[in-house]
Amino acid sequence: SKGEGGGAGAGGEAGARILSPGTITVAYCSTTGTCGGFAERLHRRLQDRIDDASSSVSARRGRRRQSQIVRVSELDWWDELVNNEDEAADGPGGKDGQPPVLLL
Repeated sequence: SKGEGGGAGAGGEAGARILSPGTITVAYCSTTGTCGGFAERLHRRLQDRIDDASSSVSARRGRRRQSQIVRVSELDWWDELVNNEDEAADGPGGKDGQPPVLLL
């Protein structure tokens, strides 16, 4: 669902916009639970990798990545992809140069 911060989230949590610099978003659609289970495992692995890298040089410079998971149906695609107010301020890739990643 959409959080008060205007970004994608799962389980009612506010998350970052999918185009936020340094954000990895796993978006899924699941009827039987198979894709949902795969998405959860993928998200956990991504988060483990991010946590392992948190002590790296780029993380100490404030270039830390974040990950989030969201159902495709919970995204407001128009708002997420077209109305990206932050891009004008940050430029392509954001202030730290880390582009967003969207995995469907």
